[in-house]
Amino acid sequence: MRISTYGLCLGLWTGSAGMALAQKPATSTTANRPATTLPTAARATELAGPLLEKGDYAGAIREFLRVPSSDSAYVSTLGDLSVAYLRNKQFAEAAATSRRAIELRQHSAQPYLVLADAEESLKNEAATLQAYADGLQRFPYNQLLYFDRGVSLDLLKRRPEALLNWQRSLELNPLHEATHYQLAWLALEQGQTARALISLLTYLALEPGAESSLQVLSLAEEIAAGVMEVEEKDREKPFVPNQAFQELDLLLTSRVALRKEYTSKVKFDASIVKQTQLLVEKFPAAGPNETDLWLRTYGPIVEALRRDDNLTAFTYLILYSADDKRAAKWVDANKKKVTQMSEAVGSALLSLRTRQQVAGQPAGTYRPGWFSDGHLVAIGEADNQSGTLANRRGPWLTIDRAGCVTEEGAYAANKPVGPWREYHANSRLQKEVNYNAEGKFDGRYVEYFNNGARTVEGTYQAGTIVGKVNKYHYCGALSGVEPYENGDINGEALYYYPDGKLQRRAIYRSDKLEGPSIFYYPDGTVETKFGYAADQRQGPFEVFSATGQLERKGSYEQGELHGDYQDFHPNGKPANVGRYDKGRQVGRWQAFYVSGKPSEEQNFDPATGELQGTYKDYDAQGRLSAELDYVQGRVVRVAYFDAAGKPLSQTKVAAKGSTSFKGQYPDGKVSVTGAYLDGKMHGEWRLFRRDGSLRVVRNYRQGQREGAEELYTSTGRLQQRSAYQAGALEGLYEQFFDHGQLKRTGFYQGGEQRGTWQDYYPTGQLSQEYNLDGENQHGYTRDYTPGGKLTQERWLQYDRTRSIVSFDSTGQVIDRLSIEPDTKALTLRYPGGQPRIASGWLCYEYQGDEKWLLPNGKTGISTALYQGKREGPYRRYHPFTGQLIDQGQYRNGQPEGEWITYFPSGKVNIKATYRAGQREGDLQVFFENGQPERVAQYANNELDGALRVYNMSGELVLEKMYENGELVGYRGPGATADGVLQPAAAISTSFANSKPAATETYQKGQLTGPRTYYYSSGQVYRRLENNADGQLHGTTFTYYPNGKVQEEEPYRFDELHGRARYFRPDGTLEREETYRCGEKAGPTVYYDAQGKKPLRTDHYWNTYLYGSR
Repeated sequence: MRISTYGLCLGLWTGSAGMALAQKPATSTTANRPATTLPTAARATELAGPLLEKGDYAGAIREFLRVPSSDSAYVSTLGDLSVAYLRNKQFAEAAATSRRAIELRQHSAQPYLVLADAEESLKNEAATLQAYADGLQRFPYNQLLYFDRGVSLDLLKRRPEALLNWQRSLELNPLHEATHYQLAWLALEQGQTARALISLLTYLALEPGAESSLQVLSLAEEIAAGVMEVEEKDREKPFVPNQAFQELDLLLTSRVALRKEYTSKVKFDASIVKQTQLLVEKFPAAGPNETDLWLRTYGPIVEALRRDDNLTAFTYLILYSADDKRAAKWVDANKKKVTQMSEAVGSALLSLRTRQQVAGQPAGTYRPGWFSDGHLVAIGEADNQSGTLANRRGPWLTIDRAGCVTEEGAYAANKPVGPWREYHANSRLQKEVNYNAEGKFDGRYVEYFNNGARTVEGTYQAGTIVGKVNKYHYCGALSGVEPYENGDINGEALYYYPDGKLQRRAIYRSDKLEGPSIFYYPDGTVETKFGYAADQRQGPFEVFSATGQLERKGSYEQGELHGDYQDFHPNGKPANVGRYDKGRQVGRWQAFYVSGKPSEEQNFDPATGELQGTYKDYDAQGRLSAELDYVQGRVVRVAYFDAAGKPLSQTKVAAKGSTSFKGQYPDGKVSVTGAYLDGKMHGEWRLFRRDGSLRVVRNYRQGQREGAEELYTSTGRLQQRSAYQAGALEGLYEQFFDHGQLKRTGFYQGGEQRGTWQDYYPTGQLSQEYNLDGENQHGYTRDYTPGGKLTQERWLQYDRTRSIVSFDSTGQVIDRLSIEPDTKALTLRYPGGQPRIASGWLCYEYQGDEKWLLPNGKTGISTALYQGKREGPYRRYHPFTGQLIDQGQYRNGQPEGEWITYFPSGKVNIKATYRAGQREGDLQVFFENGQPERVAQYANNELDGALRVYNMSGELVLEKMYENGELVGYRGPGATADGVLQPAAAISTSFANSKPAATETYQKGQLTGPRTYYYSSGQVYRRLENNADGQLHGTTFTYYPNGKVQEEEPYRFDELHGRARYFRPDGTLEREETYRCGEKAGPTVYYDAQGKKPLRTDHYWNTYLYGSR
């Protein structure tokens, strides 16, 4: 029975004083991280280490699973996770995780080793060997892959193949003790005593004090004493020619050395002592071109042991683990002798690696191998001059520590010549170059991205780049053309979008930007205009929106903003106006509301750039509401004003020490409380709404946000919770629905979103999970239905979608798509195989026409995208009638211009206008009979102006007035447009005939409780209710003028949730729709004219119509 002496972590003999090279890394016992800390791979490794050591593999798995897929070390963590699964005997999970690490190109052989081990444990022979083959194809010089494959082949009784792999293992690392142990057993199974004994002795010299060394020493002693018997089932018909060792085998098995007259300098009573001496004395000599592995490996060791008194030190060293500690004491007392021997033997053993088999060449092709710190770094002919490679010549390979080829080419007279190829860490081609006889670039030069697509292509002549250089996008599409002259960019350079449209033009002189540089939107509209001088921005600049609207303008001086500056709202009115001096704000700066009225006014000291003088704050009507006086950035006075501009309060702020502070609204109510320390905001500040409810609690330290910040609804519920460090968001972020349920959560680090973020439905069910690295989505994104079913999983790398997997309602995979550089189209399908979404694709982004198809093949939605953003016309059609339901335009991913929604009958339902994605102007909502239902005015996406509510007869029931999204009052239907507004609290309006028109209740700015709207006849038009948090909750009933029900809609937390029913004017049921959290989910049933018999049933899942009957 073999003793297992190997595992995932192996120690090596140093060749001096019997110490091991590989020591166990120190592990931290730091306590578990608090819940508010961003999980990281580094932290997971720190916490998992001690857990792995004590065998708590499940605990280590939990730590590794916390690492977000956006972490830069996530792929390496997958490798560690696979090891933990393997040790926990979760072989299927280990295999799946290691395959994912391989798929994501972890630059390590570890996932291949784990995969092979896991598949072997699962009795999958073919998958086991395929894992090794795949690993060695990518890492052809990885020693452990050869060793472990040899072990697997040995278990399968394919021992000649095992020997070939162990030979490569030793050639790459002659100090690998476990390989020597395996060779010993291979020899024993063939009855080859001398070979077995020399391999075991080498193992013991490499691992004299290891945990398993005593067992190995006992095995060697049994062989030496002639009592070792290999079990019949383990015996192997000899396949290694043994003529060279026949005489020595006979001497060893005869135990002639154990006679008294055969003496040894080593005073230790063990058969192995004299048999080792005999082995060394009679070991056969290797030939000049020796092919026998044992002679090649151990012959040099024997030669070293025959010199000086090395054999004595060697013999005591191999006895180090014996129960009799005399040998160990001798080793400890004779360190100098042991060191001298170790250096001689180690050097002899390492001679095996001086020539290396060349992967991919015919078997037996060897060239010199060059090592650094025990790792193969190069293969090729060269001279070693005091540790420096000189006179490199002929074919040449460079190899990294993982055993992967990084460069291949040829040298002549120590200079690179001819074609060379370099490789990325994922083994894909990185660069193709050509060198002339002088070792200079000459001819075609190409670089590649790590996905295989070109990144740059040009031509060199005698080391100088000439002509035009082409640059490429990550997908391989042309991104730019740069003209070169005398090795520098000279002339006009042109840059392109992936579809070939011009993106930028610029002028270069001697490799530096000089003159105008203009960026364009895909439709040719100018995006930016900058001037350059000597590679720095110089002179006037302009920035435009996708619609051609001027957004910013100013000027630069030697790369810094200098002179007058303006930026603008989407409506073209100024947003900020001021002046820069060498990159610093100076003088008077003004900010304006979208209406054009002043918002802020402040002054900056030209000498220091600090706020100086009076800062003025204005309300939305342009009225002065507050003043702050500054002296070099520190507040010295704060004043608040009423609506007429008269002072309400004034606070002098001490230059030194703390000053408490209270701000006021124009009506005198408290707007803010806090304190200044030495003229800087410090400590806790509280901001209040006009109704007195707390809005924000935040903390400052010397003018910067620091510590916890909390936002509240007007009802007092927590709305958002976060923390700041040195003015930037840091740590856990949480956002809540109005009813207190968690809405969104994730982590910030240095002001940027990092790690795993989660969005939730109002019910608390996870809606989406995604990973962020700053502004980029990086890692997994998973989408869920309101019922908790996974619908889609995407893998992104820095905002580039690399794979998509979609699922049906049972969890079965429908689509599994891999995105390649040349992918031009994607189709997601229904469970039955019919196309569901057909999208154009370019350069890892949605681009071109996109159609959302119904199961019958008809179009449900038609749109187009450009670089992942919707662009141009959008149309949505009714799944039953085919009538147009929605139409509008997108510009740069945002709604633009007029949008119209239609009833299935074709009549207009909603008209809205957008500017740069924000609602602007009138919103008109109509009943199907053409009467208005609601008319509202928007500015900058906020209700601003009148909101008029009508009943189905077209009668006005209520008019509410808003300013910047805030309700300021209401009027009844009998009031004139300039009538007096009533304060919003308990709203009750009447028609001219004194019958009720509308009743609503507001508490602290929130609609709460029952709401009822009427016809002038006294008949109820609509009845609904808001919960205490202002959310629509319960069933909403709408009635025709004749009193019959028009619709019953169930709401929960402001979303349709449950079975909705819609009726015709005669009271018959028209259809029923099922919703969950605002999404159609389940059956939608259409009924006949009597409202009894279903005509059609559409089944929805994941908002899609999945089938009809």
